[in-house]
Amino acid sequence: MSFGNSHEQAEDIERQNLGYFAGYYDHETRLRVEKLFSCKHPVFGSAKDGKPTPEEAFEFGRKLALGH
Repeated sequence: MSFGNSHEQAEDIERQNLGYFAGYYDHETRLRVEKLFSCKHPVFGSAKDGKPTPEEAFEFGRKLALGH
């Protein structure tokens, strides 16, 4: 079910969700999920580019909360 989205939009949302969810796991798992589903984390980007430091992750979250 696509809830009013085109097939392509629905697949894009699914990939963003998979990439986000994979961010809760270790780096190796994130790499495997991104490769398997052709996705990336919607905030941190691809795991191939490295994992964010705790400080970077906090700053990303702060900026999102403030609407930057």
